[in-house]
Amino acid sequence: MKKLFAVALFAMLAMGLVSCGDKKSKTTFDYVNDKGDVIWDTDYLTVTFEDYDASNPLAPVVKLKAENKSDKHTSLFADDFYVNDRYMVALAAKGIEAGETAELELSVLDGAAENAGIDEIGQVSFRLMSSDPESLDLNNLYKYSDEIIINTDKTDWKENKKIPDGELLYDKKGLQISALLDDKNFMAGYLLPIYIKNDREDANICLSKMRIDGKETDISDVNDVAVKKGKEAVKFMTIYLAYEDISEYSKTEVKFIVSPDGDVGETFTTDYITIKGLTEKEN
Repeated sequence: MKKLFAVALFAMLAMGLVSCGDKKSKTTFDYVNDKGDVIWDTDYLTVTFEDYDASNPLAPVVKLKAENKSDKHTSLFADDFYVNDRYMVALAAKGIEAGETAELELSVLDGAAENAGIDEIGQVSFRLMSSDPESLDLNNLYKYSDEIIINTDKTDWKENKKIPDGELLYDKKGLQISALLDDKNFMAGYLLPIYIKNDREDANICLSKMRIDGKETDISDVNDVAVKKGKEAVKFMTIYLAYEDISEYSKTEVKFIVSPDGDVGETFTTDYITIKGLTEKEN
């Protein structure tokens, strides 16, 4: 039951059903000198920074250790994950039994640096969240850490940061959406890398529908990403779930829903957008 509960909590996080708490003060940890520093401490959980493994500079790993000080099971998640000020989805979760210590690894970019338009990583920042073992209220089930910032030894990364190359799909109302087409990676896994630049209010951008050669279908996977005002994001979205039997096609179109973060603001849906770089499926 505990494992099922942890999986359910993780699913809630991945589906974006949990709203983020207010960000607080920033704390900077050097990945070389501050190994073992406590980066988050609550009445039931202590998390220490263990390592920043940069042996693969475009897919490094942040290693954390978490001690559950309570007599009940809890779960630890990564939240608000940024690389070079660009939002990345970090689906990392760990269930921790009462009185036990566990390790959590965050795969930075997870090999997606090329699609994200990043040629070197200068800063990684994230918050942590965990289930409160004492809370039975689903609206107050989670606690959040302050923002944790890891600066690497790359001091000039901001000067070198570039916008990813891609096909601009949508550019209205302060929002840009591009498809970062990489035929090899895209066709192998039916994943469409999307780049988003948001200059409107905080918003959730969801790939809601698609059609191939005019045949429409809903998207059944979770294909949304929250992007704060003035921020950028890269998200891999799953499509073609209903079209695996199609050997080739001539026109691919997608549609997005943009919803404000909160009750104030405008929700709108884009028109169908043609991805011109996709014309034929590899056999």
